[in-house]
Amino acid sequence: MRLTTQTARRKPSKRFHTASYESWAHRLELTLPNRLESVEASQQAAELVAANLGFEEEAQYRIGLAVRECLANAMVHGNGADSNKTIGLKFLFCPDSLLVQVQDSGPGFDPALVPDPRQGMNRLKSSGRGLLLARTFVDELWVARNGNGCCVNLRVYRDFQGRFDRPPAPTTRRRGRPPTP
Repeated sequence: MRLTTQTARRKPSKRFHTASYESWAHRLELTLPNRLESVEASQQAAELVAANLGFEEEAQYRIGLAVRECLANAMVHGNGADSNKTIGLKFLFCPDSLLVQVQDSGPGFDPALVPDPRQGMNRLKSSGRGLLLARTFVDELWVARNGNGCCVNLRVYRDFQGRFDRPPAPTTRRRGRPPTP
């Protein structure tokens, strides 16, 4: 595991820190091997970061679980369970929020096209709930494709109250209406 952090108060050490610094955020970057142990390590890291930023215990757990699910998806779907690949995990500490980025080397996906695991035959499947859980536990989730693969971004605002009372994100087509031409 490679660890990179950036802070504003002290000069970066050549051993653990990178030289660049973005003034709007502090940053912690982890490079994790594409192995099962990385899933648990990512959840522990996320919970520790959230605790240090002052999130309540329940929010810490939710953030950790969202990161865990995204990292597991990156391992299986993005990196194809290839143990020679790595996953990037980045925490950006913004004044009003925590932004977590999970980077894999896969082709990416459109979250709107992922089947809802609560509907029809999807309820009987043994997998497919990770993205739903991650969406539930964070304020914003979006996917970006870049030259290195796919990056899932999770943002949690400091006034985080959870999303249990909010409806799920809309899909590409609403039920009961024909698609618009």
